[in-house]
Amino acid sequence: MALAPALDLLRLMRPANALVAAAGAYVGALLARAAWEPTIPVGAAMLAAFAFAAAGNVRNDLGDVPVDRVAHPDRPLARGAVSPASAGVLAMGLYMLALAAGALVSWAGFLLVLAAVPVMEGYERWAKARGLPGNLLVALLTAAPFVLGALAAGGVNAAVASVAALAALATAGREVLKDVEDVEADRAHRRTLPMRVGARRASLVAAAFLVAAVLLSPLPWMLESVLGAAYLPAVGAADLCFLVAAATGPRAPGRGQRLAKLGMVAALIALVLGRALG
Repeated sequence: MALAPALDLLRLMRPANALVAAAGAYVGALLARAAWEPTIPVGAAMLAAFAFAAAGNVRNDLGDVPVDRVAHPDRPLARGAVSPASAGVLAMGLYMLALAAGALVSWAGFLLVLAAVPVMEGYERWAKARGLPGNLLVALLTAAPFVLGALAAGGVNAAVASVAALAALATAGREVLKDVEDVEADRAHRRTLPMRVGARRASLVAAAFLVAAVLLSPLPWMLESVLGAAYLPAVGAADLCFLVAAATGPRAPGRGQRLAKLGMVAALIALVLGRALG
């Protein structure tokens, strides 16, 4: 009997997305010249990234119940399968887990996670309803796992910084496309970029972010010696996803944002391949 509620709580966390954040922390550690063998600080950074991303996913659904009843009625909170109180307890527990894991990384790692909490809460309580500022805060939070992983491996270098910037740009583009996709469901609750400037112009802004990510993609290979030449053809697959997403966004924003997400996963794979063959 308890299996269904537990599965709904797990679904609130969106573990697949949270695992991508954990992978980002691991890639950040690899780019900071960490060995392939796991260490306690690197494992802690991955756990902190996972828990924090999961907490953010829960908080996002808590704040989006009225919107999700229209746009995503199958989500647990929207269909009443999980109570807001239970979701709030889950989010708080995940925040605490992220902070505890961050403390195992280093003092700097703990402070990074600690600073990310008010950023996430600021997004949920204020910036999300204002469109582009919220998109940019999500982009900033998406870049953080790479930095956290690098801190677990000794420090941030130029490759890590450029990858974090690439992740932020790609995320900003995807977030704007998500707002274009959800414009009707959001209309009564948010004032997003497509509502302010129109869907087509907002899609062009998203395209600009995605093209900027493509232009930035060679930098991690150029700036540090930790990536081998295999990175360049591998990241080409990610760049192709971003470019097609940019071109598709004005006509099919849902497809565009999914392609952008696929590009972000492909970029992670390219970084691992480039490091493995470097």
